[in-house]
Amino acid sequence: MVFFVKILTVNELVDALNSNALKASNTYKGQYVELTGKLATIDSSGKYFSLGRTDDELSFTTVLCNINKEHLAQVENFTDEQEVTVIGTITSVGEILGYSLDVETIK
Repeated sequence: MVFFVKILTVNELVDALNSNALKASNTYKGQYVELTGKLATIDSSGKYFSLGRTDDELSFTTVLCNINKEHLAQVENFTDEQEVTVIGTITSVGEILGYSLDVETIK
């Protein structure tokens, strides 16, 4: 089976969500993507990290990146505001909580 990866930035996802949450959900939910953003937070239990915009525009909307045990060592070495690229599937889209993505690969 061949998957086509849609290459996006967190900026594009946030802008789409701010413009029209319903359209953003219909466009991106279930999409297999390569996504780049700036590290915002890392969960202390190692279940996820979040990515924010790469520009200086203020936004509280992030992409929650759910990770597996195989990603822990790599995530443990992330630094504050590091640019991160992940490949995975967008599992949810919401105007309050932003996006969730199940991570397959961290580049």
